[in-house]
Amino acid sequence: MLLRIITVCRTWNEVLSELLCEYVVVYGSRDLSNMVERFEASKEASLASNGNGLGFGAWVKRIDFRMHRHDKDLPCAETTTKIIRLLQCMPHLEIYVNSNGRNTQAPVRTHPLVIETLISCCGNSLKRVDWNFSECPSWADLAHLLRGTPNLEALRIITIYGQSIPLPDSSLITLKYLRNFSLGMPNNAPPYLPHSWDPLLSYLSVSSDQLPSLERLDINPFPSDIFFIIHGYKLRILRTNSADTLPYLPASLDLCPNLHSLVFPPNLDICLSESHPSIERIGIFPLVECPVTAPERIYEAHVIAPMEECLIMLEQMFLPKLKLVKVRNVGSLADVVDHPLLLQFWWRRWNLRGVRFEDKMGKSFEKVVSGASIIVVAFKRYLFLYLLCGQTRTLY
Repeated sequence: MLLRIITVCRTWNEVLSELLCEYVVVYGSRDLSNMVERFEASKEASLASNGNGLGFGAWVKRIDFRMHRHDKDLPCAETTTKIIRLLQCMPHLEIYVNSNGRNTQAPVRTHPLVIETLISCCGNSLKRVDWNFSECPSWADLAHLLRGTPNLEALRIITIYGQSIPLPDSSLITLKYLRNFSLGMPNNAPPYLPHSWDPLLSYLSVSSDQLPSLERLDINPFPSDIFFIIHGYKLRILRTNSADTLPYLPASLDLCPNLHSLVFPPNLDICLSESHPSIERIGIFPLVECPVTAPERIYEAHVIAPMEECLIMLEQMFLPKLKLVKVRNVGSLADVVDHPLLLQFWWRRWNLRGVRFEDKMGKSFEKVVSGASIIVVAFKRYLFLYLLCGQTRTLY
């Protein structure tokens, strides 16, 4: 429709061309070649008409690369050259998203010349950078990029290329505007995750002034408390889907006194602090969000039991500002809706404390069972907890 509207008149063409070019997606090698030709031609046309010499590229704010998902051949030097030529046409780029690859192979390295082009052509304008796990930078590339993007507000990277190579020892990196920091999330490629993000986190934890605006940390595997000692008081949101958060989670929560939201996966060995002064929202999210099926007894033991153990731990905490507990019923937790008695029981428990208990869509579990007897529900839960914990608990 927009393509037709731009033919109405010159004024409409100028206004709507900007909207069309603001967000660019590259799906394959053919797309890449066509876009390079069009953007370079627009630069030449702009120069010929005594314009700014930028053409359509001046309007691009975001570019997503989703290449090589169906290509038979791996990325080659020619492809890299075209990517560089395309980025050179976009001096005001704010968001770079790299979703290249088939998501089924070991990660490959983003070419260092692409990193260099991002810095030289749009380093000052970049505000968000995302990499998936099929293509990623090395430690050295990442450090170089962070030094060259002083206005970065969000960084998301799932894995790193050459995991055993540490970050280079050089000058401090300061990211004055970085608010959202995501490492290893979501957990879609366990074999290729780094063993630890501590090399990067330690690199950014020499001084509190390195990340003065930090508000959110999504991370897997869960780190040691070194990072939280320096930056924990700034965090408002902490999310992890690490299966092994022990022994660092309790200490880390104590170092985040201003935390408002906490998200973690169900775990039988979960350990939390006895209290927290500021947490308002807690989410129990699955380890993975792909569909999972299992026999009922196995599902009870490996999904329902860990989830309920988490709810028990949370109930025992002193959380004066808690307003919401959310269960994200997708992936391995999708079938919890098939246990309505359990959900209604816990809705009643949280409701007594004035806390909303809801699903992924924000729908309360209050009416998940129509006309069910709460006595029956409580009795079933009592027996379940007795078998789970080996002792009786006060349920009323």
